[in-house]
Amino acid sequence: MCASRWNVKSEEKKKLVEELAEYHSSLNVKRLYNEPDHKTSKDWLAEVAAIFKNLDETDFQRFIDLRKHLYPSIPFVTRKHAAEQIDGFVRDKLAAFKRYDFSHLDAPEEETVDNTPIGENKEIRIFLSYSSLNKVSVGKIKSWLANLGFTVFLAHEDIEPSLEWQKEIIKNLENCHIFIPIITKEFTESKWTDQESGIAFIRKKLIIPVSVGGYNPHGFIGIYQGLSIGRDELEKGCIRMVKTIIKNKKYASKVIDQLIDSLGKSRTFASSEWKTSIISEYESFTKEQFDLLLRTSAENNQVYVAAGVREDLKKLIKEHKNLVDSKLLKKLNDKDLDFSFG
Repeated sequence: MCASRWNVKSEEKKKLVEELAEYHSSLNVKRLYNEPDHKTSKDWLAEVAAIFKNLDETDFQRFIDLRKHLYPSIPFVTRKHAAEQIDGFVRDKLAAFKRYDFSHLDAPEEETVDNTPIGENKEIRIFLSYSSLNKVSVGKIKSWLANLGFTVFLAHEDIEPSLEWQKEIIKNLENCHIFIPIITKEFTESKWTDQESGIAFIRKKLIIPVSVGGYNPHGFIGIYQGLSIGRDELEKGCIRMVKTIIKNKKYASKVIDQLIDSLGKSRTFASSEWKTSIISEYESFTKEQFDLLLRTSAENNQVYVAAGVREDLKKLIKEHKNLVDSKLLKKLNDKDLDFSFG
C-alpha cells in the first residue's frame, strides 16, 4: 500500500476501497468482542487500520480510537459496544467512499490552483456547497460573508455557462480555505453536493456544516457537528459561522483584520453591531489590531453611535486595558456619547 494518499491515483484508491469491502464482509463482530486477543481479530484490526491509514488520516485516527476499547481488560459490555461501533463505522465509510469519484486524482495539477498561505494581502476563500433549489437563501449568505471580507464561491452563481463547470468547481474546491455545506432537504438529495463534500474532506479543508431545518451532515462529513439554524435565521447563522472560523487559530487573526476593515465601511447601525458582536469574542488582539479597532470606531458614526457597538467596545477596552491607546480612547470620548469605560 502507498504511504501517502496524496500520490495515490484513482485506481489505487478504488482498490483500497475494494479491500476494505472484503475485510468488512469477513468481519465477525461476535468474535471481535468475545475474543479480541485472538489472532484473527488482531490481524483483522491491523489490516483495516492500514487501509484507513492510506485512505484518510482522520478515519484512521477514529478507527484507532474505537479499537482502544477492545482489549481483554476492558469490560465485556464496552467491548461489545466498541465492536458494533466499528462495524457501523466501516459500513458508513464504505458507503461514502463508493459514492466518491476519485477520477480527479488522475488529472494534472491545475496551474490556476492557488495554495498560497494566508498572508497580509490574502483574503480567506470560502466554498459554499448547496442545492441550486436553495440559491436565493444561499445567495444572501454569500452577500453577508462577502460583506465581512471573505471571498465566497457559489457554484451555480459564479460559473459562466460556457465553462466546463465540473472542472471549475474542482478548481475552486482546491483553492478554498473553508468549505461550508448548507445542508437542507434538497442538499441531501443532490449527488453532486456529496461529491463536493468528499473532495473537501479528502483535501482536509476546514469544514463547517450548516444544518437547516433539522437536516444533519452525512457521508464523508458525517463526523462533524453541524451548526443548526432555522430557515428564517440565516443572518444569525452567518454570525455563528464566522464565530466558528475565529475559533480556528490558522484563520482567526486574518478574520479579525477583515472584520475591523469591514466595520470601517459599515453604513448601518445593525451592520456595525453584528460585526462588533463577533469581534468582541476574540481574545488575542495585537496592539495594531486594537488601535485600528478604536480608530475605526471613532471615525465612522454608524459605528460609534450604535448602542450595541458602545457596549461591545466597553467590554473590549475593559478586558484589554494594556492595549488601549489613550489618544484613541480620547477620540471616542470626544464624541460625547457616554463612553465611560471605567
